[in-house]
Amino acid sequence: QGTLHGLRDGYYILKNEKGEKQQVYATVSPDSLSIFTVSEKHIDTSQITTFTPLNGQYRTRLPRFTLIQSSMDLDVTTVLFKYRFRNKDLPGQLNTNFNLSVYMGYKKDYFKFTDQHKPTGYYSRKLVHRSMDAGIFCGLGSTAMNSSVTSGRLSVEYDGLIWQKGVAAFFGWENITIGLGLGFDGLLDKNRHYWIYQEKPWAGLMIGLTFSN
Repeated sequence: QGTLHGLRDGYYILKNEKGEKQQVYATVSPDSLSIFTVSEKHIDTSQITTFTPLNGQYRTRLPRFTLIQSSMDLDVTTVLFKYRFRNKDLPGQLNTNFNLSVYMGYKKDYFKFTDQHKPTGYYSRKLVHRSMDAGIFCGLGSTAMNSSVTSGRLSVEYDGLIWQKGVAAFFGWENITIGLGLGFDGLLDKNRHYWIYQEKPWAGLMIGLTFSN
């Protein structure tokens, strides 16, 4: 089926200008949106509102409403940078080492339909997509291993393999999705007992590549 700003055929909660909510079923094509009322999971095909075309111009003001959908979300994410908190050996550290994780969470999408009054006197439809997402992640990454991060117990330098895990919250606006994560890293080799950040918390900025949309 056609999509529009991530909007797909499916069940939604429609919130009108007065704040009233009702369950609906929407069908989407590249230039139109049809909304059916739903009663006890039964789609009433006689009660339909259609907006065609979405990118056209109208002589009268258009109704404003928001379509809300909840779903499970599956992403591949990466932490752009991690802030490792201060400890007795080192001050706070900012790390940008390679890492990749699988993320699973609960997502809410908000598709807000408003109108714009043109200087010509016509109205046009405007659609803004926002989302909020919270869940867990885990995956692999790398970290610099040296004397500084092992309290002087390691004389060589190398990139160690880590297993990272934690919780994250993502906020989306149109095609931009940014997340904040709180995680823990575990070094996977024999020097894990020397690593001062072993299973210590960090905070990070994350981005995700969505599979479910």
